[in-house]
Amino acid sequence: MYEDNYEVPVEYVAPIEETVVAEPEPRYREVVMEISYYTANDEGMNGHGITASGTRVNEGRTVAMSSRYALGTRICIDGHWYVNEDRGGYIVGDRVDVYVADKEKALRLGRQRKKVKIEEE
Repeated sequence: MYEDNYEVPVEYVAPIEETVVAEPEPRYREVVMEISYYTANDEGMNGHGITASGTRVNEGRTVAMSSRYALGTRICIDGHWYVNEDRGGYIVGDRVDVYVADKEKALRLGRQRKKVKIEEE
């Protein structure tokens, strides 16, 4: 049986040191691009919403860029990061099409020239 004041020997274990590894800041370049907007119903998408990269379009994530930029390239427009997941026959040079779900919204946003950040590999 156990005695009430029995003490278990305690071994000292050194605390584990935590090492925080910070992700490196992405490197990017700034460039002025023509920004336009498209929907899954636009020419080339045929309403199915599957991008050239095989993902389904997603407002707030999907953009289409020329083949000059690799699929998966990240681009920051107005402080929001998007992913190049699509292509388009009319997209050449420094132009980007941003996916939006609503055709009226796409028409309302129209075309604009803006300074954007493009993440470099």
